[in-house]
Amino acid sequence: MIGRALALLLLMSGLLLPGFSPASDAEDGIESAGDEVVDFDRQVRPILAHYCLPCHGNDGEARKKGLRLDDPESATALRDLNLRDLNLRDLNLRDLNIPAISPGHPENSLALLRISDDDDPMPPDGRERPSVEEVEILTRWVEQGASYTKHWSWRPLEAPELPEVVDEAWARDPLDRFIASGLDSLGLKPAEDADDRTWLRRVTFDLTGLPATPEEIEEFLADQSVEAREIVVDRLLTSSAHAEHFARHWLDLMRFAETHGHEFDYPIPEAWKYRDYVIRAIASDVPIDQLVTEHLAGDLLEQPRIHPQDGTDDSVPGTTWFWLSQATHAPVDVLQDTFDRVDNQ
Repeated sequence: MIGRALALLLLMSGLLLPGFSPASDAEDGIESAGDEVVDFDRQVRPILAHYCLPCHGNDGEARKKGLRLDDPESATALRDLNLRDLNLRDLNLRDLNIPAISPGHPENSLALLRISDDDDPMPPDGRERPSVEEVEILTRWVEQGASYTKHWSWRPLEAPELPEVVDEAWARDPLDRFIASGLDSLGLKPAEDADDRTWLRRVTFDLTGLPATPEEIEEFLADQSVEAREIVVDRLLTSSAHAEHFARHWLDLMRFAETHGHEFDYPIPEAWKYRDYVIRAIASDVPIDQLVTEHLAGDLLEQPRIHPQDGTDDSVPGTTWFWLSQATHAPVDVLQDTFDRVDNQ
């Protein structure tokens, strides 16, 4: 369901819990200020793509020496080398069968040695070479184990074991144990439980972006049943305000506006139709993969969604997001302006 999925994504990305960092960040290859773990996707991959992968990537025709530096199995495989092919005679290599990348051992990683070899460098033929800062990043990455670990969003879901916590009684459900474990690691204790009025105010703002009305407060405080909070959450999740509130997150990503901005601020005719489409999709709990599919090819679906009121094809409006973008009136470089818009999208 889109609304809950967006909330979960925001939670996992740290937008709803600023400052909270899972204990597994370092081993997952995510950079943190404390231990300066190198992030492969953000720091290493761009360097390899620029300098190395044109000759040692996944293109079979361009792959030289049968080496792929974007593939951990190929990059770390032992390679039978010949000193005649290398200007590295002054280096004390343990043997000639060394890999391009030796996790934990930059001094025995052929790729790093060749990058640093002034007589016979890589990339060859006078091409641009990595800067000192980029070589330092690669070296630290290899020292830290040369992890090719993918970003958390590309890894399959798993069911981790519940962590041990100091206060077993505080954790009321499995998610609480992960929160408590994070607090324990920082030497912190959970705050006291919020009173009913404060809880209602917080959950209403979180799920709708609006305050609870006096009538809703009075009704909730009068309900002493065990299910009182669950009833409130269910009511909020099915409200139009919830769909509108979480639609704003998606609309921001799509650069939604009803005008193009810039000097003359031209209007975007009927942009509200796309806005309402997103709200309806969230209210209908459309799966996020289907929402993305509709954005890319909503007009080509064999089984489109049907508008609940007027019976029209309700997958087509998703494709109108292509009309939403930054805009500059009379750009000096028209082609570059087009590229900038597409890149932004």
